[in-house]
Amino acid sequence: MNPIIEPIGRPVVLGEGPFWDPDSQSLYFVDVFGYSINRYDTKTKEQFSAKVEGYCTIIIKVDGQKNKFVITEKNKLKLITWDGISDSIELSETLMIVGNPDEELLLNDGKVDSQGRLWIGSLSPQIEPSSFQFEHGKGFLYMINKSESFTVQKPNVTVANGLAWNPSDDKFYYIDSMKLTVDVYDYDNKTGKLSNEKIAFDLRGNEIDGYADGMTMDVEGKLWIAMFGIAKVIRVDPANGKVLSSIKFPSLQITSVCFGGPNYDELYVTSGNMNQTSEQLVKYPLTGSCFRVTNLGVKGVPNLAVKL
Repeated sequence: MNPIIEPIGRPVVLGEGPFWDPDSQSLYFVDVFGYSINRYDTKTKEQFSAKVEGYCTIIIKVDGQKNKFVITEKNKLKLITWDGISDSIELSETLMIVGNPDEELLLNDGKVDSQGRLWIGSLSPQIEPSSFQFEHGKGFLYMINKSESFTVQKPNVTVANGLAWNPSDDKFYYIDSMKLTVDVYDYDNKTGKLSNEKIAFDLRGNEIDGYADGMTMDVEGKLWIAMFGIAKVIRVDPANGKVLSSIKFPSLQITSVCFGGPNYDELYVTSGNMNQTSEQLVKYPLTGSCFRVTNLGVKGVPNLAVKL
């Protein structure tokens, strides 16, 4: 593998939640602290942005509904209408408050399973505002049942991040960044039940620094993990817990990944630019950029639209 890395679009503060839309051949993503949703058109190489009201971590298409998306706003799931061009959202309505409304836990990474259900995790409260130091184990992983209700699939989460299902749809992989592992579960795709938790990948056991953030899966059943704080995406074999390869980026805070392109053989990578020193900005000149990676020699599993 000799990957080719290309920055795309405008740099952002904290890029997250990449979602590939095959219909428009566009990458959707959010800027969490720029308070915007974004679309990068790979055909015209234009980036379009619209402002959102608050802390937003995902933008996912609604299945069968043109210009409809589910986004987050703090602890809420919202249904929006956006044409992907305008600098403002046309319509916005709250679908539900996720979790205990009195706790107001921030929602974080989310992804849709093969049944069209949204899975999304929450963050534990920060010990001090803007400290990025979190209380231990007070967040959750939820499964949303067609915007009607939610169930707690996993309690005791600190920093909810990457999610992935294997190609045969009987294993679920999950990242709680503070655990420094990727965990794997047996998965019942009809009910969503998780069981038999094990460690699929141990970061420090593989001498990997930084924190695992977003994650995706390729058709060979290998995990692609965004490594926050070490400027890398790593490819991992969950069968033996070993690193197969890594890709280095000119941006330190790599946040998330998804496959896209006409053949799903391109990797799209988001990154952040938070509290960087002048020395770090010199060393990582494209901090906060999104990237397209080609020449990977493998295809990825598509991300899916949510069914409401």
